[in-house]
Amino acid sequence: MIIRRTWDVDIGYIMKTNNNALVDPIIRNTDNEEFPELQIMGVTDPDTEGTVVCKSGFTTHVTCGKITGIRNTVTKLVYGFEVFEINNLVISDMHCDRGDSGAPMYQYLEELLPTVLLVGMEFFSGDNFCIFQPLRVLLLPGMQVITINN
Repeated sequence: MIIRRTWDVDIGYIMKTNNNALVDPIIRNTDNEEFPELQIMGVTDPDTEGTVVCKSGFTTHVTCGKITGIRNTVTKLVYGFEVFEINNLVISDMHCDRGDSGAPMYQYLEELLPTVLLVGMEFFSGDNFCIFQPLRVLLLPGMQVITINN
């Protein structure tokens, strides 16, 4: 891990420097017999309300829903006493639960399966909603996601 950040969102960055190590840009979809693995073809920005997005989480596995809001800033109350702002987040109506944090969020077109476009990372959920941050917010300058094309 080259950088670990705990403000806004708890996240770590890993840089692939060993050419002998293989990296597979794959999202687990083990509940689906036809496409148990989804290949990350590229990245895109979730910028339109109503767009369908999915996530593959540890607890709830793959669930999908529509983007219901794109917000620049949200003030969050934590444990009843600590207040901080979270910038650049996307809200969807999909089912997420504890243990899904860090799940890859993606979009797909039926005709291009098993390839998908990565859009962000899930970090908060509640009753019938899931919040994630877009990749453009998570990646630092000069960083890129490993895809099947690179």
